[in-house]
Amino acid sequence: MIRGPRSARQRRRRAPLLAIAAAVLVVVVVLGSVGLYFTRTKEAPARGGILTEGIVIDLTAGGGTGFSMLPAFAEAPPSRDVAALLYRGLTRTGPDGPPQPELATKWEVDAGVKVFTFHLRQGLKWSDGAALTSADAVYTLGVLQDSSLAQTQAGRTWGGVTVAAPDPLTVVYTLPAPSAGFVNLTRLGLLPQHFLKPRPVAGLRDTTDAPTSGPFRIDRVERDRVALRRNRHTFEPAWLDGIDLKLFTSSTAAVQALVLGDIDTFAGLMPSDAAHVSSTLNRRVLRSGSFAYTELLFNQKQPVLADVTIRKAIYQALDRRRLIANLLQGFGRLDGSPIPPTISWAAAPDPGVATNRAAAAKALDAAGWKQPKAGAVRVNKDGTALELKLAAVDLDPYNTVANQAVSDLRAVGIRTKLSLMSGQQLLAQLQGRNFDIVLTALDNGPDPDIYVFWHSSQAVTGGFNFSGMPKDAFLDKDLEDGRFNYDIKTRKTAYLDAQKILRENVAAGFLFSPDVLIGFNNRVKGVRVNRAMESGGRYDFVSDWYVESQRVSK
Repeated sequence: MIRGPRSARQRRRRAPLLAIAAAVLVVVVVLGSVGLYFTRTKEAPARGGILTEGIVIDLTAGGGTGFSMLPAFAEAPPSRDVAALLYRGLTRTGPDGPPQPELATKWEVDAGVKVFTFHLRQGLKWSDGAALTSADAVYTLGVLQDSSLAQTQAGRTWGGVTVAAPDPLTVVYTLPAPSAGFVNLTRLGLLPQHFLKPRPVAGLRDTTDAPTSGPFRIDRVERDRVALRRNRHTFEPAWLDGIDLKLFTSSTAAVQALVLGDIDTFAGLMPSDAAHVSSTLNRRVLRSGSFAYTELLFNQKQPVLADVTIRKAIYQALDRRRLIANLLQGFGRLDGSPIPPTISWAAAPDPGVATNRAAAAKALDAAGWKQPKAGAVRVNKDGTALELKLAAVDLDPYNTVANQAVSDLRAVGIRTKLSLMSGQQLLAQLQGRNFDIVLTALDNGPDPDIYVFWHSSQAVTGGFNFSGMPKDAFLDKDLEDGRFNYDIKTRKTAYLDAQKILRENVAAGFLFSPDVLIGFNNRVKGVRVNRAMESGGRYDFVSDWYVESQRVSK
């Protein structure tokens, strides 16, 4: 049968089908091309973009701002963090404590562990293009030792140190006494001599116009915001165009801003904040171990606490795992000594005494402290009640930790009177040695040197050994070997033995080492942190952060 030409109606009916088929073909081709493109390329950072970070400042601190961006004057943690971002030191902290090169490429230590020689990178510059040299290290030490800083932590730490600059790239520090941990102090940022020297040191605290050495420089300062922009002269150039620091007066407001998307990152999250942030769409929480630890420090000068049996029973009564699981929501780890587990090369693997209230009750019975009836306070044969005083700072989470300790001790028949107070009041009690038990939270930094807290020579007025522990010649020798030797094997052996002695003595009830928690918006990429760090350690790799990206060939 011979078919005639198709009718116009048939042609019109078929045209849409052909159009659809052509469109589908185009989509398939495009999708294939896109798929091939993504298969053969990968995302890579691109220069540009500004992120906003939340910073909490204390308006009650000295000077009215509570926030200095010069390292020598930055005492509050947020201020120290930002100062470390802007002003780099000779060294920075490595993954588990040992220092790594920063402005310096290497260093040598003399046999007496008193002379430290650092060699600077060649070609270092400040953000204004001026050369960064050993003269800046000399000037920085002069600032640290100025009378206006004499009562600050930085001023006390650097007291007695002398410095020489034999050439522009060499810095030589000489200490009044051996100290293997001195290298870690050199992570404090250097100051620009050429810019600051004409100004009186006492007036430098609120300086905001000085050139910087880190990846960013200060562009402008507003009432509630500090704008940092890329430092084009740094040796560690950043992908970001800048970071805007948005200032808050409370962490609650900063966390809310992160959740709402008003800021991109906030450090110093509490565990409850971290849970809230991580459950928010397009937000994440990074965690790292810290060099901090929390302890119940016993005053062995008090008659009841002079008995190691009592101290051990108190330690056994404490439910440390519940503290970490509930209060810290898992963001911490058990700690069994004054060298936290994050300083892995020196910390003892023993996590401390396990909770065992039955053993604690039995030990207290054997020591002559009996319970007249279940739930009652223990008394001795003279009818004296087993009652102790516990002091703690009235800040979250330490007030909560202290209240749980009171509850835990009540469970084994020990009445504990809790006093919550300011940090200044707590320090006064420690310095006066007029306490039974004090809940302390310490961050001794990334070096395991605990000489000032436990050596018998530091038990005098003005010293920081508040334990009342009788002199132990073996412990003193370990602490001296750890401080006076630079060889890491010698130091490790000394500190492992020191921790063994302190554990056997039950010198304190070591509780936990908390994590550092940082919240990020998912648009911020390239972020990484060390396994352990101080909060400012988040900036160690800030040059890798990016918010803009591009596709590049694999």
